Amino acid sequence: MLATHYEGDPTDNAKAFHKWLKIEASKEAPEVSLKGLEYAMMGLGDTSYEQFNEMAVFCDNALRKLGATRLHDLGAANQETYSTEDDFQKWKAPLWDTLFTHFRKSETQE
Repeated sequence: MLATHYEGDPTDNAKAFHKWLKIEASKEAPEVSLKGLEYAMMGLGDTSYEQFNEMAVFCDNALRKLGATRLHDLGAANQETYSTEDDFQKWKAPLWDTLFTHFRKSETQE
């Protein structure tokens, strides 16, 4: 879960992570590989701001550039039109099927 602060900026507790990820993802030959990292991401934001859910969008792109695999659609909760709780529930419902199918398949392949 990643929240957007102000105009798409990372929150205070995510600034160091954002800076590190931005540096690594911008390298032609990154020093780290996130191959093997599997994730699902949900952004919390508000479409009244220009950079809606920018932190989640940026992190999703950067993680994939570094070799990570997104297992489920990128979620984008919007406080402006609905409650973020409702958006999260809609995103989360199919997530369980995705995770169950993925990890069940992984388990049988070992």
